Amino acid sequence: MAEQRLSRKELRQPDQFVSLSVQIVAWIKAHTVLLMYGIGVVVVAATLVTGWWAWQKHREQQAGIALYEATKFMRTPANHSKAVEQLQKLVSDYRGTAAAALAYWHLGHLYFEGENYPAALTAYEQAQQRLSNAEQPLMVAPARGSLSRCRAMPRKDRSIRQSSGYL
Repeated sequence: MAEQRLSRKELRQPDQFVSLSVQIVAWIKAHTVLLMYGIGVVVVAATLVTGWWAWQKHREQQAGIALYEATKFMRTPANHSKAVEQLQKLVSDYRGTAAAALAYWHLGHLYFEGENYPAALTAYEQAQQRLSNAEQPLMVAPARGSLSRCRAMPRKDRSIRQSSGYL
């Protein structure tokens, strides 16, 4: 195979890479202000997203601490009312967190032990719904079990189940 030689005319043509880079530099010079605004918007958006993510993480940690503090009161029956109070505060203050979903589950246990079956049923339903949506897939089965246990109360409590619509 013979090598193809370039003619003088072809050698004098501008290089395609150099032409493209010159065009890019010219476009940047012509649109400098627009580019600066665009970069500013991207930086502000990145800062907002990072700040929101950090706030959510911090909120989840605070909810976990509050759940731990509330469950410490559950160890002794004398402190169950204080535990219920703390768990209700956690649910209202940290709505949407995984700790709030677990707080509903603990509230259901406390209400069930106190024979407040309608409140226990409501708390277990809230726990099941929120645990399904939260990042706690392994807790859904125990929540369903607790809900089933509450629904299968002794015969004398059928009126409660009927009023809830579960018979």
